[in-house]
Amino acid sequence: MEQTAPANSAHPDLPVAQKAKPAASQPPPAGNPSGDLLDMTFDLAHGLSQAGNEIFDEVAGLTPREKQQVDKAVHTMIRNKQRLSDSPETLTRIQRLAQPFLEARKRKEIDYHFSVIQDDNINAFAHLGGGMSTSTPDS
Repeated sequence: MEQTAPANSAHPDLPVAQKAKPAASQPPPAGNPSGDLLDMTFDLAHGLSQAGNEIFDEVAGLTPREKQQVDKAVHTMIRNKQRLSDSPETLTRIQRLAQPFLEARKRKEIDYHFSVIQDDNINAFAHLGGGMSTSTPDS
């Protein structure tokens, strides 16, 4: 519901429209500033991450095979230093949650794979070659 307020001081011949405030039980409007700021923050982080990947690829000049070798070495190091979960349910859940992101990714040539580390500290990270790890105390 729109209400007409007193004329606009910059343009006195134009009325100023004011939107009625939503009732307390209604969700905030779609274009709320908090959501816009959060979206902008994620977009910025995504852009910086892409730029970082492109710069690293340019500087390092690694072939896809070399990236796979790095991935295998890092995964072996993680496996030797951390206790990995042997719960197929937990790994399946992680893969299911990641599926929409994997389907939307632009770099389809990367074979992403997941490890679940048993640890009370909450953490997640990715490394060169497609390895992604997360931690959980209940795996």
